[in-house]
Amino acid sequence: MLALAVSAAKVLQVIAAEQSDTWYLANTGQLQKLIRKGLLSEDSNLHETLQPIFDQLIRLYPLPKEEEDQHGEMIEFHQFVYSAIGEGLRNSTSLAGVLGMLKSVVKVTPERIEHFSQPLMRIFSKLTKEHIHSSQTNQGYENNVRLVMTILDICQMSVAFL
Repeated sequence: MLALAVSAAKVLQVIAAEQSDTWYLANTGQLQKLIRKGLLSEDSNLHETLQPIFDQLIRLYPLPKEEEDQHGEMIEFHQFVYSAIGEGLRNSTSLAGVLGMLKSVVKVTPERIEHFSQPLMRIFSKLTKEHIHSSQTNQGYENNVRLVMTILDICQMSVAFL
């Protein structure tokens, strides 16, 4: 089942990569629904495949402040982004996908880090402690390094707002 999802995501990625902003704007509703579960999965292939589509959607529809009044079809998508990132950081779940989404958000609107800074720093502290106390032969070592590097990238992009 996962292999089928990855294959479908790769087809979507190939199709979307060739499209203009106009196509993204016309298909926003379907695209944002198609990428949600994949970004929250634990599969790195799905994250890598769907991340460019998420990047494009966030670029076209930047994440507003959570308390701002929102209108239109993207309100549900923005609520999903806030809840997925917030919950993922609080519970340390789907971290690769959640951190990828947060990186895309702060690339476009670095000030949005303010909402997520405390749980992000908790995760960073936890991961660095695990990194220090684990051996390089540990199976999760490489994944842990990737997560720490992603957090450092996020912090670098949004340092003025931390």
